[in-house]
Amino acid sequence: MHTSKIKTKVDYNVQLQLIIIGFLLLIVGLYLEFYKPHRTSFWWLTFGSIIVLIGLWNVKTYEISENYFKTHRFLGLITKQRKMNEIVSFNIKEIDFKFSPYPFFILAIYAKRSSYLSFRLVKLKFTDGKTMRINENYIKGNTLNKLLQEVKKHVKNN
Repeated sequence: MHTSKIKTKVDYNVQLQLIIIGFLLLIVGLYLEFYKPHRTSFWWLTFGSIIVLIGLWNVKTYEISENYFKTHRFLGLITKQRKMNEIVSFNIKEIDFKFSPYPFFILAIYAKRSSYLSFRLVKLKFTDGKTMRINENYIKGNTLNKLLQEVKKHVKNN
């Protein structure tokens, strides 16, 4: 079965929040290192670097083409792909943070926060027991529904 090509676009808002927090920690660490030499500056720099790398790691796109489900991470440098006919099942989990006024606090400054308070996590399970996760917060627009339609076709045919 040949699939149509579907590729998501990156929504940088969630990742940008992590990167901003990481850079703030790096700035504090650099300040402590250069202006007030202190032993804790190493930890500020380490945690800041780790958080920036986590933010960059989560910049990812999802793609379905040529019967493969592909995940491109770390600004597209790392690609993971699985055959679509190996998908056994998928699970959609609704996440709702609307009860709390504080999640994504930096995100509220530059993005429409309400669209990030309720989202879906999709877990694809393959024949070898491995899984892939799709986070709707990382996808720009409404292409998750297109991805799910293709996945449903393959699960139904298998």
